[in-house]
Amino acid sequence: MLGYTHLAESRAGFAAATWLMLFCLGGNFVLLPAHAYRSHGPDAAAPVYALLFSAFGLAAIVGPVVGNALLASGGFELVYKVLGALSLGSLVLAGGL
Repeated sequence: MLGYTHLAESRAGFAAATWLMLFCLGGNFVLLPAHAYRSHGPDAAAPVYALLFSAFGLAAIVGPVVGNALLASGGFELVYKVLGALSLGSLVLAGGL
């Protein structure tokens, strides 16, 4: 996300960066059930994945509201910087697991 604005300066860069982000999002839907099963066992995998999947739903509701507020206060540059920082933060959290 931090480099998305620079990649989006050309049509091909925008298409490639958008495709890559959506490809990674699809990977989450494939890998998260298997990870929940492996990490928490067969008995707890379904409730754990339900919690993870509800986070996607919550993000779908809250994300546009927060995104519009950031857009109004600082433009697209602020939106991408905040999303990039959140992505780096999640990378650090995932590395600690």
